[in-house]
Amino acid sequence: MQYLFIDSKRKRYGSISSIQDKFLSENEKRKRDRALRREKKKKKNDFNKEVSEIKDRSLSDVDLLTRQDILAREARKTLQLGKSLGMEIHGDEEEVIRELVQIELTEN
Repeated sequence: MQYLFIDSKRKRYGSISSIQDKFLSENEKRKRDRALRREKKKKKNDFNKEVSEIKDRSLSDVDLLTRQDILAREARKTLQLGKSLGMEIHGDEEEVIRELVQIELTEN
């Protein structure tokens, strides 16, 4: 609900369409309502079109490999930081990096 402030008193008033209803003829009301329905339907169709366009897109293998490379670089930097802070790695470093990349891919 909307409010109008007059002389520090709060006066309640309705929606714009209810205010217009007091002044418009029946023919003008029908015309307004028809235009509003048409606009609402157009917005819904535009939204559905955008959703279908997004669904038709897919990530290419190159995009996925690039993302994995970026994640692997980040994992290597993280391991280097951990080593400089005194963290010890037991086992193959590349295996740890692959696991870190896999964790990042499954989280997103």
